[in-house]
Amino acid sequence: MSRPLLLLPLLALVACAVEDAPSPTAPVGDRADGEETPAARPLGQADEARVDLQPVGRGGVSGSVRLVGYDEGTRIVLRAEGLAPGLHGVAVLDATDCADADDAVHFDPAGAPHGDPEDPRPLHHAGDLGNVRATDDGARLDRVFTDLRLDGPASVVGRVLAVHAGQDDLNTQPDGGAGAPVACGVIQPAE
Repeated sequence: MSRPLLLLPLLALVACAVEDAPSPTAPVGDRADGEETPAARPLGQADEARVDLQPVGRGGVSGSVRLVGYDEGTRIVLRAEGLAPGLHGVAVLDATDCADADDAVHFDPAGAPHGDPEDPRPLHHAGDLGNVRATDDGARLDRVFTDLRLDGPASVVGRVLAVHAGQDDLNTQPDGGAGAPVACGVIQPAE
């Protein structure tokens, strides 16, 4: 018997298992005692927030950011238009108003140095979000950041999220040398 024929029964079993698996965000439905249960939230979700990115200065950068909290960290989905092609630093700043974004430092409740958010060691600010690549079609970022929280004493809700003019080199202290913000917005609880 050839290998492709051996794989067919296995693939059929996997397909059946996936079809029968419950969706983590599917509604729970009615309970046996007749009371309705609320719709299930994504697994481990602690909170959800959003940012409306507005241009800083004369630039025409705008966009939106969705933040979803999980036990493992916070997922950030950023969409921006109007950025010059190339890499642009993204960070949560220790500020509560975009008017203060030029002078604000990256959010850093743990006292860490600036660094690469993908480094598993705690050698970066919680607010270090790395870079987003912009093309003529816009900029897109979709990543989970393990050090970012939407609840508790280290919450970023109410702080500023900024996109910078240049690339964050993930090394230069204290902010990666990414230049001034070209877009920013305050992280607000989702409605």
